Amino acid sequence: MNIGILGTGGIAAAHALGINCLEDTIARLYACCDIDQAKVEKFCQTYGGRPFSDLDAMLADPALDAVIVCLPHGLHAQMGIKVMKAGKHVLVEKPMAPNVAECKKLIQASAETGKKLQIGHEYFLYPTVQEAAKVIQSGELGKPLMVRAELSSYIYNKLGTWWMDFEQSKGGPAINMGVHLIDITGFLLNKNPKRVRGFSRQLHPQAVKGIEDYFVMELDFGDGMFSDNRIYSFEKKIDVIRPAVTVFCEEGSLSVWSNELVIQKGSDALETRLKGDGSKAYLVFAEQIKQFKDFVEKGVTPRATGRFGMEAVACIEAAMNGDNGTWKTIKEICGE
Repeated sequence: MNIGILGTGGIAAAHALGINCLEDTIARLYACCDIDQAKVEKFCQTYGGRPFSDLDAMLADPALDAVIVCLPHGLHAQMGIKVMKAGKHVLVEKPMAPNVAECKKLIQASAETGKKLQIGHEYFLYPTVQEAAKVIQSGELGKPLMVRAELSSYIYNKLGTWWMDFEQSKGGPAINMGVHLIDITGFLLNKNPKRVRGFSRQLHPQAVKGIEDYFVMELDFGDGMFSDNRIYSFEKKIDVIRPAVTVFCEEGSLSVWSNELVIQKGSDALETRLKGDGSKAYLVFAEQIKQFKDFVEKGVTPRATGRFGMEAVACIEAAMNGDNGTWKTIKEICGE
């Protein structure tokens, strides 16, 4: 499968590394596009692919099969739709779009064009998260009761970038990173949330209009299972996303990070069940591409469908606009 990447920022590099560790018979980086000609040429020199500064020119190439959209959130729906209307399948980076209305437009475009739409949720593919889900499903720790999930990233070193420009980002850490927590907790509980409530705040003196730095979201998964999710942006030493998720069960608990899984059963000492060095995080993007290929060529439905992406955005959108007291169902937020 010949893949193009639209946008050449940091997440595009992760996708490129993932593609490049796969056999050419699975996928290859065929083209890259960015409005900055010098930037895209440098990107292609590093990772491969043909450089384009004109998206229409890249999409006109009949050998191109699919495109990964790695642009600011405010452009996801517009560009994803453009790609599908040009006859290419699309993988849109998370968040799928800034709001449910734009998510619906992407889903509609996929239905109308017949082109596959997958969303770039990849945290559930980390080996630690996969192993944690196996432990929970085995019943070793009894029934899961609740999840406590936290995620931190210092955002104020990004002043002056698109991350801190509301017109491009359409929000702060909640929409950018909160979907990761929905991805992980839902995968661990093997359920999608039914209801949501929450609130957001701007607390830091450097806060920018529309860019929250503290976010609280409570999710109800049904069957008596809840998750408490918090995102904060005040630790200057934290320059990258750092999720920490703890699942409390009837007979113990487990805590999972990107590269570590720790289990406590009853009153026993903590056990590190799995630990990695994080140096090959791009491998989860390779796995994501394999699922994308199976979706495109074999019709194997991935976990991160357009519907999944929309429901994740629905949770964030409702919690951002909530007062922490009123529950809203996911179906209600999606207008169903």
